[in-house]
Order: sequence, then structure tokens, then C-alpha cells
Amino acid sequence: MMKRVLLVDDEMIVRKGLRKLVEWEKFGMEVIADAPDGQAAWDILRQDEIDLVITDIRMPICDGIELLRKIKEYCPQTKVILLTCYSDFEYVQEALEIGASGYLLKTDMEDGKLEHVLGKLKREWERSEASQNVFEQMKLKVEQTLPLLYEKKMKQLLEQKYFPAKAGEQDGMLELDWFDSLQLLMVIELPSETGIALPRLENIFAKLLPREKWILFPLEEAFFVSARLPEQKSEQEGLEQQHKLLQSVWDMLKRDCFPQLNLYYGKSYNQASLLQKLPHLLKTREYCTFYHGFGAKVAVDMITLPEAPDGELIDLSQFKQLAILHQWNGIREQCRQLLHACREQKVPVRAVKSLFSEMVSIIMDSKQTSSLTLLHWGANQFDYVENIKEKRTLEELLQWFLTGIDQLEQRQTIYFSGVSKMIQDAVHFIEKNYFKEITLDDLSEHVGLSKSYVSSTFKKSVGLSFVDYLVRIRIEKAKELIAQTDLKIWEVAERVGFNDPKYFTKMFKRSMGISPRRFKNKLRHSS
Repeated sequence: MMKRVLLVDDEMIVRKGLRKLVEWEKFGMEVIADAPDGQAAWDILRQDEIDLVITDIRMPICDGIELLRKIKEYCPQTKVILLTCYSDFEYVQEALEIGASGYLLKTDMEDGKLEHVLGKLKREWERSEASQNVFEQMKLKVEQTLPLLYEKKMKQLLEQKYFPAKAGEQDGMLELDWFDSLQLLMVIELPSETGIALPRLENIFAKLLPREKWILFPLEEAFFVSARLPEQKSEQEGLEQQHKLLQSVWDMLKRDCFPQLNLYYGKSYNQASLLQKLPHLLKTREYCTFYHGFGAKVAVDMITLPEAPDGELIDLSQFKQLAILHQWNGIREQCRQLLHACREQKVPVRAVKSLFSEMVSIIMDSKQTSSLTLLHWGANQFDYVENIKEKRTLEELLQWFLTGIDQLEQRQTIYFSGVSKMIQDAVHFIEKNYFKEITLDDLSEHVGLSKSYVSSTFKKSVGLSFVDYLVRIRIEKAKELIAQTDLKIWEVAERVGFNDPKYFTKMFKRSMGISPRRFKNKLRHSS
């Protein structure tokens, strides 16, 4: 970038001569203005950024010494070179003491001495800029490194592996001032983390706060954020600032990236409160997500976590008997009771997961053969314990458990009686009751197996779903009635189980390719 030069002399010929005398570009400079006296020069300096002023000492209105004083007081970064005559030497020493970068006799300007002075200034600027670049790079590295160091130590705190020094002490070269400041702690939890979640979140916080004011990193299917808040004049001002920041974070998260999420937050004032708040923050997040799912903004300071229940939530001895006797519907009923008890008593998450782990273990032990091991739950105890730990909501945990029960029931049915008997029984039930308003629930109750198992097994064996097979049977019966009786079309529809004649016509045409009336007419013409 070119350095900007201002020429000041009361003689126009001197100013014009200076412009033409020097190849300013060679020194990385350009003359952007000139002035006939110190006052005019000062007016320019106040309006424009000047790097170098070359000025005569003796001038009317405001001389070079007075101009120099103003420059060093208000524009100390601006360099000043004085042009003098032999009779001006009495002022030179004063000028150098004030801060002039040098002086030059007007009689020496054509002897190359001005270029020498300009070359010296150019080298000084280059050295200064090089030093400034080094300083800026070091400053940038420090700014980039500090958040990483704070992040590392915060992670260690969250993992309970590190306890920071007392206030005022140092940890190596790093003062832990971050941990002794007012912080807004947040955990952002998403239903399912994606690879693009982290950069999106970083972009959101970069819009709200300077980079040195926040740290953000992934944390067990969630993201932890610490936002360092400035000191407030009053408690009310602090509350308003925090509310505004939280609302901005919430609105941007919901609008820009993540319509379904949980935001848990609390405040920390110093290291002592930080060590107290972090475990409570994480436990509250686990508890609230487990029972309430996603879509909430929760102040953890307002939440009191429950204690472990005194008695048993279900009768495990009865549960064991149900498992031994393969009473799967009885086990399902106990699960429904357990779900109700957990919600009513707000049982701690770990207690619920421990109970489900014990229930799976009881069922696995009751099988007494590895051939019936449930792949859905896992091949061994380590697998299903880990699977249970990963479940984030009570609904998710319960569904995982019941799916395993369905799978076990399916394998057990195949093992003891075979699928064919159940399918035959199901088909016979449909053919016997096709004209009634029967449902998959009715069929499931009739064969004594779960609805999900009956549905999947029926489709695998027959090739059609229960509904599609029922419709096919009804259409076949309708064809028989149309061919063998004089019933009206709407009467045929009612006889085979269709309450809506229009729907019957639609389904008949979908199956046969023609309407019932055309089918009837076609039969008459063929006979």
C-alpha cells in the first residue's frame, strides 16, 4: 500500500519542485496534497490520513515547529521531515526533541540527499510493518489457541478428570480467568446428529458473539457451549442480556437448522459454581430428554432431579415366570405398567435402564439355548447393555424392548408350532368372517399372537397383507353372488362386507378391471 505524502511550504515553486524532483513510486509513496502554511496543512491532516509530512520550518500563520507539535500530539504515527536553511539550525534541535524524523537543507535536495532520507524512511516502515505482522500473527495464534485450551480443560471438567486451580493461580502459562467469569452454559441436543451439525452451530454462534467469547464442541450426541458474558451494571441488566442471547440462539437454531431440538442452559459465576453446575446440567439433560423427548428449552437451575424409588417398579419374580412360560402378552402388559410407573414417579434414567437390562437378562437366561438369542437385542450381555445405554428416550427404550419380544415370539412360534398352522388358522378365520367388520386386532386376538407379528408373518406367507387378502376374498364372494343371484349391486356389496357401495365398486374395478355392473352384464350376454 502506497504511503501518503503531504508537502508544506509557503513557496509554490518549492512544492512543485518537490513533486517533480522525486520518483515517489520508487519509495512506495505518493504525494496526495500540498499546502502553503501549517494551518492549511493541519486542515488536511484532520480530514485525511497522512503517513509523511515534508514541511518548511519558517512559514506564515503556523510554522513548521507548531505544525510538528500538533502532529505529534494528535497524529503520532505520522512521520515529519523538516526543510531548513542554514539560519534555521537553532530550531532543528527543538524539532528533533519534539519527534521529527529528520531534517534536510533546501540546498541539498538536488544532491540526492532527499532520496537518501526517503529510502531510510521506507526501510523503517518495512521493518515496522514486518514486526507488526509478526505481532499480529502471534496475537492471532493466541486468540485461536486460547479457545482450544479452554475447550480442552472444559472437556476434562465434564469428564471429571480435571479440577482447575484456585482463583488467581496459574495453570502453566494459562490463567484460568474463563472459569472464574460469568458464563452461560448450554447443551444443545438433536434427535439425530449429522456431520454438518457442528459447522452450522459454529456459524450461528459466530453471528451472535465474538469468537473469543464462546467455546463449542460435540458431547455424546449433543453439543456443549460456554458463552462468556460481559460484566453487567445491574442484576436486571444481566438477566436481560442472558435472556436475549438465549432467545437468539433458540430462534436461530429452530429457523436455520434444527426444527426439533432441546436446549438446556444454566449460569456459572466462578470455578466453584462451574464444578457444581456441570454434573447437574448433564444429568438434567439426560432426564428431561428421556421423559419428554425433543422440542424444549429448559432452565436446569429450575429442575430438581428425583431420587431412586424405594420399592420395586415391577414384580421381577412374576416377570421371570412369564418369561419361562413364554407368556409374551403378559410381559407386554407388565411393560405398560412399568411405563406408567416410571412416568408417575419420575424414576431416574439410570434406574430405568438398569431395570430394562435386568429384564432382558432374565429373558435371555430363560431361553437356555443360544439358537434363540435375539439379534435385535444383541448376541450377548455386553451388546444389549450397550444398546440400552444408547437409548435417549423412554419411548425409544420401550419400543426397542417390545420389538425384541415380538422377534422372540416369532421365533418361538416357528420353533414350537410352525408358521403354517398359524397361517391356516388366520386364513380360515378371514374366510369365515369376511362379511363382518373384522380388523387385524381381531385376527391377532383369534390366533393369540401380537398384531405386529401376525401382520408381518401373514404377508410373508400369503404374499398379501391382511387388508389386501380380506378385500380379495370379498371380491371373489361378490363375483359368486353376482353370477348366481339377482341381487342388486349395493345388496351384493353389503353381503360381502362393504358398507359403502361406491368403495365396493372402486375395489371391484381395481381387482377385475371392469365395474360390477359391466361384469354382471357380461355374464348375462355370455349365457
